[in-house]
Amino acid sequence: MEMRSYLNNKGTRKNSMGLAVIVVAKDGTWDSETLQGAIDMVLADNAHRKTKPYISLIGIEPNKTLLTWNAKASDKDEHGKEIGTVKTATVDVGSDYFCANGVTFQNTIVAKPGVEGMKVVALRITGDRAVFYNVRFLGYQDTLYDHEGVHYYYNCFIEGAVDFIFGNGRSLFENYTLNSIAQGIGFIAASHRNLVEDNTGVLFLELENHWNWKNILGKSMGTVMFGEFQCSDEGSYTTERVQWSKLFTQEEIHPFEDKLYIDEQEWLGL
Repeated sequence: MEMRSYLNNKGTRKNSMGLAVIVVAKDGTWDSETLQGAIDMVLADNAHRKTKPYISLIGIEPNKTLLTWNAKASDKDEHGKEIGTVKTATVDVGSDYFCANGVTFQNTIVAKPGVEGMKVVALRITGDRAVFYNVRFLGYQDTLYDHEGVHYYYNCFIEGAVDFIFGNGRSLFENYTLNSIAQGIGFIAASHRNLVEDNTGVLFLELENHWNWKNILGKSMGTVMFGEFQCSDEGSYTTERVQWSKLFTQEEIHPFEDKLYIDEQEWLGL
């Protein structure tokens, strides 16, 4: 997946910054035919990104590097039990300091509205301090499982119909697109925040949306607060908001104005 790579005198492929590079190609012409095979090649004590931190997944571009799977929550395992939401994930990231760039994560199941067991996760992230840049997340229900940890999503495209961003992470979405494919009423984000004192939640900055007026930006699966600041355009009128939603003042919005929300000074430049 790395286009520019070099060989040192020991035969280890490295990029221009001197970091080890493992190239995945399905035709077997490079280091591994599968992504999992490449991950397995990384040493457990990898010091550059849990179990194997500091891994970067770099694709050619999102419409050319696609990671797909087709599991749904009602599928059965070898014991005849439903696998549940977690095990539907096309990619499940548990390592800290993970980075993805120029790829698509997709669960290809075409879910049926209102049918039980149709949760289909494209990506689940439990690792801390992860970055997703120029990445697409495609699915229907529960597309992006932002389960836990601090994460930064920039220039990303997230598609789904029901709760397609959910979890209990503390995450910032900036310069991104939300694309709802719901035919009726759909929910974009569903927070699983459990306690009032939890320092978690989703922050949307510079939102570009593609949905009809029947779609609802957020709902609660636990203890949550919904707030907004200086929203405009269609859907920004507040007369139809729930009574417990909040309009932030200039002073109140300060902790949420930029990447300080995800403690960027501690890790984002690493």
